[in-house]
Amino acid sequence: MKLRRKLAVSTLAASLVAGTFAGIPLSNKGLAEAMGFSSVAYAATLPSTTAAFQQKLRDLYEKAEELGYITQVDLARSQLTAVNFTSDAAVTELYNYVKSQVPAGHENEYTHLLDRDTFDGLFRLGIGLSLAMDNNVDILKQSMYVKAVNEFGKLGGVQDVQFEDFVEFANAIEADLKSHIDLTVLLKDAEYKQLLKDSLNRVLTADSTKFAKAYNNLAITNKRVNNIVDSIVGKMPGYKDGLKSLLIAAVSLEAKLEFDPTGDVRVRTPFLTFSGLRIGSPILSWTVSPNNLITIDNGQLVFSGEGTATVTLKANFNNQSVYSQQVTLTYRVPASTYSPPPVIDQMVLPDFGETMKALEEIAKKLVGASDTERARLLEEALKIVQQALNKAELDLSKSLRIEGDKAVAQPNQDSAKRLIAELKKAADQLKAKLKDMGANPAGISLPLKLDLGQTSSSAGEVTITKDILVEAQNAGFASVTVVVNGASMIIPISQLSADTTISLRKVTTSPITDKTKVSDIIDFNLSVGGQAVTNFKQPIQIRIPVQTPAGVDKELLTTAKIVDGKLVFVGGHLEGNEMVESRDTLSPYVVVENKVTFKDTASVQAWAGRSIQVLAAKGAIVGKSEGVFAPNDNVTRAEFVKMLISALDLEDGSATENFTDVNDTDWFAPYVAAAVKLGIVHGRSADQFVPQASITRAEMTAMIVHALEVTQNLKNDVTDMNAVLKVFSDASKINSTLKASVALAASKGLVVGYAGKFDPNGKATRAQAAVVLYKILNFKK
Repeated sequence: MKLRRKLAVSTLAASLVAGTFAGIPLSNKGLAEAMGFSSVAYAATLPSTTAAFQQKLRDLYEKAEELGYITQVDLARSQLTAVNFTSDAAVTELYNYVKSQVPAGHENEYTHLLDRDTFDGLFRLGIGLSLAMDNNVDILKQSMYVKAVNEFGKLGGVQDVQFEDFVEFANAIEADLKSHIDLTVLLKDAEYKQLLKDSLNRVLTADSTKFAKAYNNLAITNKRVNNIVDSIVGKMPGYKDGLKSLLIAAVSLEAKLEFDPTGDVRVRTPFLTFSGLRIGSPILSWTVSPNNLITIDNGQLVFSGEGTATVTLKANFNNQSVYSQQVTLTYRVPASTYSPPPVIDQMVLPDFGETMKALEEIAKKLVGASDTERARLLEEALKIVQQALNKAELDLSKSLRIEGDKAVAQPNQDSAKRLIAELKKAADQLKAKLKDMGANPAGISLPLKLDLGQTSSSAGEVTITKDILVEAQNAGFASVTVVVNGASMIIPISQLSADTTISLRKVTTSPITDKTKVSDIIDFNLSVGGQAVTNFKQPIQIRIPVQTPAGVDKELLTTAKIVDGKLVFVGGHLEGNEMVESRDTLSPYVVVENKVTFKDTASVQAWAGRSIQVLAAKGAIVGKSEGVFAPNDNVTRAEFVKMLISALDLEDGSATENFTDVNDTDWFAPYVAAAVKLGIVHGRSADQFVPQASITRAEMTAMIVHALEVTQNLKNDVTDMNAVLKVFSDASKINSTLKASVALAASKGLVVGYAGKFDPNGKATRAQAAVVLYKILNFKK
């Protein structure tokens, strides 16, 4: 039985995808009969039910022809015919290995097994079955193949191996494939060869069947099996498309049409069930024969009114019809008065299969990568996953209702919960893959995104029920995002404890200013449990679309808060055509170009002028009086922390600190608290921050390095700290607790010395502070 089982790997691990799913009977009796064997002993003739099995293969082939896929199947068949198994190195190596296991002097007991034509024929016939070659079933009944299989079982050294053991092994492979293969992936561009090898290797490694034990007793390594799959399938470039074509044909033959929900409802979603799997959007698209009563909208059947209609419903894959059925459907108004139910919100999910494929490509590059390259690749993998998750949303644009000057939406509860479940499932799978690759997915967050689309109304408003919020929180979602006309607000979900209403309103009254406005004025509002919320313990994020006409300096763009008709500049950074800013208060906001000039910066203009201009534009640094920057004045520790936290948008109203010399009423207290919480700053002692002391160049350097560790996950990749610092003749004066940070900053070009010295204990000036802050704003790893 061993050889047959070994070949069952080629047959089943190769053919289960097309053959088993197409209906090869894998029951104890059914498979034995289909393959030409009795369940007790090997038979010389095929049972009568084999005719039905062969007809099944013919039906499969004919269906592929009907669907227009037969060219792919015929190409794979012709390529199989052209394969020379006898000259194949991988098959020959296995044959020679099996031959070497036959005890000396007992060769006459294994004559069929050692006949090379028979040995090779089992491979060719098995792979042929996976391509619906029904005549192969007749060939397999020939006694030479039956006896070869029997001899191989004997050679495996496992006593009393019956056909039931083969069926057990076949069922194990089938179960493994079904538990590891997503049919929607197979209908796309799956790597079939790897799927087959992985399934086979898992089942054999488990060693839970007699066949697996015999296989392992003979020490036929997985590598040998993998080599054969690689070699034979590698000689058949059309095999994957042929197999996929038969799978599509199998779906067309065996699938059953169902609807969700059932009953005489107005909107229902069609889907196919096949081999216990549900196949629907987005893998399939749907069309319906022309009818005035029923239309297709985003994969859903929608009745325009009451009535009964008979239509032909077609499921399409790659613009090719794979299933067609005539159905009669009815819609009845459930109550005495007719009120059209709201359009169900459209769940939008990215192609997570493509995301997984991207991770697989990165995983390949990790093999043999240096530590630096490995860190870069893993960071890229984390970014790819987060970007994919951020694309998932509920499209509420079709369920908007107009109330006065605002467009109002409330997400359908079932739709929202379905999005939450689907996104969590995808996230769990992607996180598991990241862990397998050696990445830490702890920072991956799940957003509940609700997009109201484009509206001509002045405001867009959405109300989210507590039930939806609780469901999202329990599933591990971190935030709620609401998008209106491209502008968005992102709120930590932990701050939403009851029914929540979020609105974004376009304001037409402009503040009095000479600044160039590059965005609409957006008034962001939030209420929780009916109570307006304007301050937050955890910052929210706002994103405002910008349009930058010619002549506008993008580096001088900043978010401005409108307070009593005046602008307060709060910073932010551009991501594409959006200005992004974290805020702990709500208000109307606008994006402007903020040109700030100082009359005393000429002496530092050459090396610090641009830095001062950009930081001042964003409100991260301010002059000491109108037009006066005082570039050569020293910077205090409190002043630099405020500059740093403001520049990097790291304010956090929930942060606290315990220094005895920092009072809650001090202007710098919230900035120090935010920096302490993030590990960016430390006191000069356990309980003293010394806020009014001038900051040293070494202290300033350590703070910016810690800030980049937080914002960009900067890692200290300096292997020889002394070698980096030797360019500074005064490196020995750098405090030992700060030396590593200075070396890292110097290696990245964030700090430089002058006259061969770093001057670590020298007092940093306001101009120097502006330069290092500008560098970290533009720092790219």
